[in-house]
Amino acid sequence: MRKLFVTSILVLTFCATMFAQTDKISPCPTIDVSSAPYITDVGDPITFVASLNNATEKLDLKYIWTVSGGEIIEGQGNLIVKVKQKVEDFGQTLTATFEIIGLPKGCANIASASAPLICYITPNLFDEFSISISRVKTEKLNALRVEVENNPSAQLFVMVKHKEKTSKKLAAAKEQEILNALVKAGIERHGISLVSGYAKIELIQFWIVPAGASPPTCEDCLPINPKK
Repeated sequence: MRKLFVTSILVLTFCATMFAQTDKISPCPTIDVSSAPYITDVGDPITFVASLNNATEKLDLKYIWTVSGGEIIEGQGNLIVKVKQKVEDFGQTLTATFEIIGLPKGCANIASASAPLICYITPNLFDEFSISISRVKTEKLNALRVEVENNPSAQLFVMVKHKEKTSKKLAAAKEQEILNALVKAGIERHGISLVSGYAKIELIQFWIVPAGASPPTCEDCLPINPKK
């Protein structure tokens, strides 16, 4: 009888110890990192999100993010981070890796996700003037020439907004004056594209349009009536 009693106590003690250990050690959590594939403009940040199940509620955890092809600009140490792609890596796949410190021994603690990026190639508004081209300082036109020379594959796109009710003859004369000023500044004529239209204000815009980019459009312009 005494032997049976001692054996029972040992069994109960063993079970209690196992129960206590099971109660202290949380099961391994499910870790997921996501960033839906999408198109982004060059330089826009990308958001990565890590999610865990409830198995980690009672654990004291530390989160560490690392990225390849970019840099973390917000959220390090949290479940959500924003990453900005480096200039030299534009267009390449950006990968974010999420690591958890503090999980029970034997649990997987790393997950990652990639965001394939397709960067829009967009035109750049270099300068604009609401005055006559004859009043634009020479230094401004020289700076434009240098910009064009530094981007040999790009096109100089000149958008001319004429004030409403400007005659076709006067509009054509102003456009020719702009072209002459640009050529005089050292910009080759074949590298210049010019479009014009009527708008509420008179404006000259110089756009640098990289190869493969769509030229800008004058959304607030009305076409010049050839009968004017």
